[in-house]
Parts: sequence; structure tokens; C-alpha cells
Amino acid sequence: NFAYDPINYVSLCRLRIMDLFLDILDADQEAKDSKKSRNQLVELALGGICNCIPDPQLQQQFIDGEGLEIVEPYILETLEKPTTSELNVTVSALTIAYFLLDSTVFAHITSDKFMTKMQTLQDHSSTQIANTANAFITRYQELMSTSVETL
Repeated sequence: NFAYDPINYVSLCRLRIMDLFLDILDADQEAKDSKKSRNQLVELALGGICNCIPDPQLQQQFIDGEGLEIVEPYILETLEKPTTSELNVTVSALTIAYFLLDSTVFAHITSDKFMTKMQTLQDHSSTQIANTANAFITRYQELMSTSVETL
């Protein structure tokens, strides 16, 4: 719950909590090879990142820590019928992607592989996943139309 409150962002940034979250996810990716996934820690780490990512300093720590590369599998490898925990993981990962649309990793988060996945997820059986993917696509379109208008 500590990551929900923006009043804690300065302390979280100073403590480099983003590095802890990314280390948990990185360890999970390595454990997947040996079938020793840590679902609850992954769910909490992604939830923590999701809650912190709107803060510019924490977002930069995420980007500097290669966070997008670490979170990428949780976006691209979604299940059609996820458990509650897997649903939370996916929605958090998609929400992180949404917040990264306004960041320096815009080109990466809007690359073909991400855009194709988001378009596919708009038709997902889970309303939460479909709506989050739709919000991502809508925000992307808004940003693109704004950039065209300013030219």
C-alpha cells in the first residue's frame, strides 16, 4: 500500500524502491526457465511499479533500470484465461505501458510488437485487459494526432 500514496514518492525514489521491484521481476524471468515462478511477489512488484510509474523521477528510475525490457514479457505473453493473480499482473503491466506513452521510451512502447499485441488485447475475454489495451490505443492515437497538429 505504500506505493499508492504520491506523498511517499520522494522517499520511494530516495530508497530506489524501483530497483527492488525490477530485481524481483528480473529474478522471476530467470526462474521461469527453471519453472520456479514467484507469482505473488511478481504481482506485488508490478502493482508497486504501476502505482509509482506516474511520478517522473520514479519513472526515470524505471527506464534507467531497463524496466521496459524487464516488464515486456508480462505485456507480450498474456494468457486468454488468466487466474486472478495473472489478471492483476497483466493489467498492471498494461497500465505501466500506458504511462510510458508520455515518456522517453515512446518509440519502444509503440513499436510494432507492442501495438500489434495491444490491438489484439482489445478483444480479450477479460474486460479489464480489453479496456486497458483500449485506453493504451486511444492515448497513443491522441498523442499522434496532437503531434501531427503541432507540425
